Amino acid sequence: MRDLMHSGNPTEKAWGIGRILEHATWNDIWRDLTVADIRDSLPYIRFRRPQDLDLWAYAVDRWTHHG
Repeated sequence: MRDLMHSGNPTEKAWGIGRILEHATWNDIWRDLTVADIRDSLPYIRFRRPQDLDLWAYAVDRWTHHG
């Protein structure tokens, strides 16, 4: 997964980030990803539960603009 995050194309990265966000523990998410990683891939991630997109979009906005 780490190789995919570093060398994959945007579609592959979005797929990998989506899997991490859906299945990893909170600590593992932040070990492997940054807010920028999530923000940049968010428009391309297809979550199994559509409300997860809204949740992550809200969180990324808050972290980006409000620390």
